[in-house]
Amino acid sequence: MCSFFCRKLVKNKKLRGLVGGVESVTLGDQAAREERKKNNLGSLVKVKAQRGGDAVFDIIIELYRGRLHEWFVVMNSGEAVDIILERGQYEVQRRVRNPQTGSYMLFDELR
Repeated sequence: MCSFFCRKLVKNKKLRGLVGGVESVTLGDQAAREERKKNNLGSLVKVKAQRGGDAVFDIIIELYRGRLHEWFVVMNSGEAVDIILERGQYEVQRRVRNPQTGSYMLFDELR
């Protein structure tokens, strides 16, 4: 099972600046009500985490030890961070290379 690199970046205080940083914002009453309705929350939440700026890198390639012929590509790192902060699943493209032929296959996945 893979660890999810993008999610780990968002949680890592020292490195999350690479994906735009995370800041807390205070919502007004109307915005908090809309957020509660959108996310099916029971209580009214007035503080929300959001991406602070642009990500340093547009694309993130996740590599894992021992998986020499497989890698995961996050095509829009800023969008992935926004989705992570909304507690959703972001899209990745899994690429698998056949070591004998050199050809590779692409798979779209959600994380």
